[in-house]
This record gives sequence, C-alpha cells and structure tokens, in this order.
Amino acid sequence: MTRYGGPPPFTLTENEAAIAEIASSQLTDPGEPEQIFLNVFAACTRIGSEDGPYGFSSIPVPVLEAALSLCPEAPQANIIRDRIGG
Repeated sequence: MTRYGGPPPFTLTENEAAIAEIASSQLTDPGEPEQIFLNVFAACTRIGSEDGPYGFSSIPVPVLEAALSLCPEAPQANIIRDRIGG
C-alpha cells in the first residue's frame, strides 16, 4: 500500500483526479479518490514479478488500466498490458 507522506491535506490535482476516476469508475467499492490514485501510482512503480500477494496479478484490472494512462512508458508497462489483455 502506498501512503502520502506530506503535510495534510492530500488533495489530487486535476490530472490525478482524472486518473483516479479511470480506476474508480469500474470498481465496486472504490474508496477515496486519493487512495485510488496512490494505488495506481504504486502499480506504476512496481518492478518485479507479477506473482505473489503484491504482484500485478493481485491488482484489479481497472487500477492497471489507470496505471497505463498514468505511466504508459513504465518499465513494467508490457507486463501490465499482458495482464489486462491489451
């Protein structure tokens, strides 16, 4: 889980809110937009196996789709594309 470490309150920029909306529009219980964005950001920074409890296979597809919007050139973008079937 990714956490915000700056001074409160953590507010999303317009672009960050749009990324959170991509993910939350398809999740049944999305939660707060700020945490959704942090989850998307975490998917952008994961480098390693897609297996295990914190691997790409454990991340909901809408979050991965949003991650590709946020970081289409991430080192693991091809793993994400394979996971979502695109």
